[in-house]
Amino acid sequence: MRATNLLTLEKAQATAESAMKSIGLPMDKIGFNKPKRAHQFKYKWKDGKVYLLPYYQFIWQTEEDSCTVDVSGISGKVAYFSFAGYPYLRFDMPTNYFEMLGLPTNAIFVRHRSTKPGLPPQWELETTK
Repeated sequence: MRATNLLTLEKAQATAESAMKSIGLPMDKIGFNKPKRAHQFKYKWKDGKVYLLPYYQFIWQTEEDSCTVDVSGISGKVAYFSFAGYPYLRFDMPTNYFEMLGLPTNAIFVRHRSTKPGLPPQWELETTK
């Protein structure tokens, strides 16, 4: 509540829109012109005073699509991002995916196959691309 707020509502909205554009969300094509909700959170303290918190939420919505972006006024960065709707976003698997998971790049995966009672278990190799 007493943290220094680096943003105004307008600057926080610009940060939210920048985040949407940076991942390739076509705001104009979807119809995300103006947020349905542009809000700075408030908190009512025990002394009865209402304080503005350094946290903002923006919601864009159409009949088919919805995007929510929360922005921290303390860090000036996106704190939460959610998009649901038509698959405008297509992300390729990163080339270092196994490394990101802490696995060797030449990992081999096996999958247990169902076996008949009385027979030894069977395993199947899964290939990675």
